[in-house]
Amino acid sequence: MASAGVEVKKGNEIPTGMGPLWVRVFWLLDSKVSWILLFTSGLCCAVSMFLITADVLGRYCFNSPIPGTLEVTEFMLCMIVFGGLTYLEIRGEHVRILLIYSRLSAKAQFALSIFAKGLGFLFFGLMTWQTFRSALHSFIIQEATWGEVSVPLWIGKTFIFLGCLMVTLHLLGSFGLDLFRRERRETRGEEKKGVG
Repeated sequence: MASAGVEVKKGNEIPTGMGPLWVRVFWLLDSKVSWILLFTSGLCCAVSMFLITADVLGRYCFNSPIPGTLEVTEFMLCMIVFGGLTYLEIRGEHVRILLIYSRLSAKAQFALSIFAKGLGFLFFGLMTWQTFRSALHSFIIQEATWGEVSVPLWIGKTFIFLGCLMVTLHLLGSFGLDLFRRERRETRGEEKKGVG
């Protein structure tokens, strides 16, 4: 278990007292912030569900829909999608096709894992940069939706930026953590050979 109550798959948890300080700090921040984003995502999902249900009932039963339902649910959709990305990555729940990967040697699996995390870091790093620019521009011009209810778009764009930023930081930290574990295993192996 990670310290924020975020359950991670076996092999991803860092026991207290093991590894350098940066590893423990990274894991603590990563798990806590990803849990907060996930909670916000779940809350937005519940609010959207309630709002859409109330709007449909109001529209068809009482001929009185709730104004702004479309705008608010569109706004919350980005929070629902980008809020859970880091949590899914921590748990290793993103879609993976293991048909060929599972048949490779441990070294080849490690190399592919490092390659995938590096590629993911570059991709989400670029997304983080672009979503930051978009959110900042949206905030500066006070961009808002058109319709019955005006919803500020910079809040949703900022949430997209935060989701991308957390995935980027997690991939970078996970990349470093994998290298740290690999180096540690190799060091232990050399010590055992030296003792034997």
